[in-house]
Amino acid sequence: DEKLDIVLVPSHHYGSDLGEDSRWISDTELVMDKLLTHPFFSLHRDRMNIFRLNNPVPNDFHTSRLVPDINQIRDHIAGVLQFMDYEQGDQIVFITHSENYRRDAGERARPITRGDPNITQIESNSFYGFIHEFGHAFGRLGDEYDGAFTRPGVVPDKANIASDHTGNTCQDKWGDLIGVEFETPGTWVEHRPKLRTVGCFDALEEESPGNRFKPSEEGCVMKNGDAFPFCPVCERELERLLERYTL
Repeated sequence: DEKLDIVLVPSHHYGSDLGEDSRWISDTELVMDKLLTHPFFSLHRDRMNIFRLNNPVPNDFHTSRLVPDINQIRDHIAGVLQFMDYEQGDQIVFITHSENYRRDAGERARPITRGDPNITQIESNSFYGFIHEFGHAFGRLGDEYDGAFTRPGVVPDKANIASDHTGNTCQDKWGDLIGVEFETPGTWVEHRPKLRTVGCFDALEEESPGNRFKPSEEGCVMKNGDAFPFCPVCERELERLLERYTL
């Protein structure tokens, strides 16, 4: 069927015992629960297939830099699961066992939590940021926290990031949504409508050159993390991407 295929993949740090009572199984249950109970994705459950791979990818980490080899991971998954279509938007969630990774890497350990096209990398101690990183990987959404965009002259290609370049302004990208309030139940901005209203807000530190703008001051998961919903601008982009999948 034509659905968004998502495959959960373990790093080799989980070891070879990936049976029913393993840490791998419990961690993937947590990740799936975060995805399927999030306000946005819970509404689109019928457009997604979620799979769990119970075998690590061979040579999944660069031996010199001790970070995941995302090209190796993508290529291996495409070979094992022939239905994966990255051009269509299918996604890998690569999960690293934090304690074992940091024990093995020692002082060379680096944070392994980020979203790149078609692949979300997440550590088992960082599941609180999973939806944010998945927004990067699937939605190609940009960070909305201050200082995330500091390169002057570069026109942002993210649906939720604008600039002062012609055709790339807030008005060009989401002018029809400016002034729309959206709900953020259970968050610290729930009763502060100004912070959860679509507008055109600075997305740079004061000393940074150039201009970058975001649609929500505080109300979006791309700013404040997984306890928050996506703002209407991000939701519209995610819905546009999900429209390609049949029910």
